[in-house]
Amino acid sequence: PSFTHSPLGLLKEGDMSSLSIRVVEYWHYEPGGGLLNDLHFDAGSILTLVVPLNEGYEGGVFRTLEMDGTHLSHELNMGDCLCFVSHKLHNVTTVTKGVRNALVVELWQGGLSMHGR
Repeated sequence: PSFTHSPLGLLKEGDMSSLSIRVVEYWHYEPGGGLLNDLHFDAGSILTLVVPLNEGYEGGVFRTLEMDGTHLSHELNMGDCLCFVSHKLHNVTTVTKGVRNALVVELWQGGLSMHGR
C-alpha cells in the first residue's frame, strides 16, 4: 500500500516507507527576518519537519494558520521536532533579537532526489 490523501487533502493511514526526502533546508534568520507570508505552504511535499537548532533569540515563533482563522504558536526548544502536513499554512514571526537557525526537511512520494549529488 502507498501513502494517500483524502479528498480534503488530509493524510490517511498508509505505508510511510513510500516517502523520501524532497528537500533539506537550513534557515538562518537575523533580526528583522522571518517567514511573514501567512499563506505559505510547502507545495509538492507531503510532510514537513522543522527542528530549531539554537536558543537565545526573541521572536521567530513558528505558527500555523488554523481553520478558524487564528494563528497557533508552536513554542519549540532546540532539538524539538514539529512534523505537520506540508499543505498546512504556516509562517515564522519576525526575529527581534539574536539569530534563529532551523533545519527543515520536506518529505514526498516522488522518489529520492538526486539534485545536487
